[in-house]
Amino acid sequence: MQRTMDNRAVNLFIAGLIFLLPVTMATVEHSASTIFSLLFLMGLVWGWPEWKNLQASERHVLYAGLIFFAAATLSLVNSDDMSKSISRLERLLRFVGIVPVYLLLRQLKLDALKYLQWGVVVAGPVVLWSSIVDIENGRADGAYNAILFGNFTILIAVFALAIGIICRKQRWLLLLALISMAGALYASVMSLTRGSWLAFPIVALVVLAHFLYTSNNRRERLKRFFLATLLLASGLFVAINSTIVHDRMVEAGRNLVQFASGGDGNTAVGERLLMWEISYDIWQKNPMIGSGLGDYFTDMKQVMAAGETTLITAYGEAHSIYFEFLATTGLLGLITMLLALIVLPLRFFIVAYVSRRDEMHLFAPVAGVLLVLTFAVFGIGQNWAGRSSISSVYVVLLALLMVSTNRQKELYGR
Repeated sequence: MQRTMDNRAVNLFIAGLIFLLPVTMATVEHSASTIFSLLFLMGLVWGWPEWKNLQASERHVLYAGLIFFAAATLSLVNSDDMSKSISRLERLLRFVGIVPVYLLLRQLKLDALKYLQWGVVVAGPVVLWSSIVDIENGRADGAYNAILFGNFTILIAVFALAIGIICRKQRWLLLLALISMAGALYASVMSLTRGSWLAFPIVALVVLAHFLYTSNNRRERLKRFFLATLLLASGLFVAINSTIVHDRMVEAGRNLVQFASGGDGNTAVGERLLMWEISYDIWQKNPMIGSGLGDYFTDMKQVMAAGETTLITAYGEAHSIYFEFLATTGLLGLITMLLALIVLPLRFFIVAYVSRRDEMHLFAPVAGVLLVLTFAVFGIGQNWAGRSSISSVYVVLLALLMVSTNRQKELYGR
């Protein structure tokens, strides 16, 4: 097995998959799931000898995924729609599958980060082209739908930003990263997906904190604070003056006011708020293990039939990872989900970040923090863990960035 992982062709094949992930995830159907599956199968064959070398912090994240899956499985005790529940449970297997993927990537004999960076650089122009030539009902929808396309393009922009701030001394890479970020942002705007745009205020705060943390003196700190503030203000100015962004945000505000005033709640924003109310009511009936992982649609129709909500359209999900897992898997499922997907991965990257003062070695932990926070924001408006494509992206990137974070300093920031 070790001889196989020493083979350069095998290493280059895995690195090629890492490169293709950001390039194809938004525009080629099933590409992310296929890449995950290939890495998973290779990990099952060649990854296990690496288990004995894991550090405690790595094991904590991997074990959390297993416990989360177990908690979701336990909720099936209350499930009425077992077929739907099994289908949902199969999608959560990716958070168990991260173990062999992680063990495989940990044995790589080359720096996979540079392949990820090149993939991000190429991905921006790719999604830009897709947003121009592939418009459905006035929205760019990529390989799946406008919401997923908007999420993927924001993710590309966030990673391009990470490349720009960490590798900014490499002028050519900085330029290419900025071009990719601009293309991805344009594609995101064309998707008209408001929920994904909420990630950028969080990202801006992380960038500002990074600049302040890595400053060597007060003058440098003030300079970087000014630059970060200028960039944020410029982004806000462009967004406010963009007709598309402005109109979508005004519409969202109007929906909120209408909902709060007791008017018709069946608007784009109002429906989500009504679904969250329904989720809370469902959770109260089974507070510990929920109503059953795949029962949300059934439960919603029962609430609607009883006249307990003004929602007029039944949906198969709560349009929020937090409210859906609260309703269907209870407090046990919600807490283990938060630990496995957000809290422990975020802690892993932050601990690694604060232990290093050399900025050129910080790409992996910075990108890791941005990855987790971006997906935490995505979860406000959708249950991305229930979608194979985007959950595959999260698992592969999380595993890669954790592995890279634990590598020796000479492997960072190349």
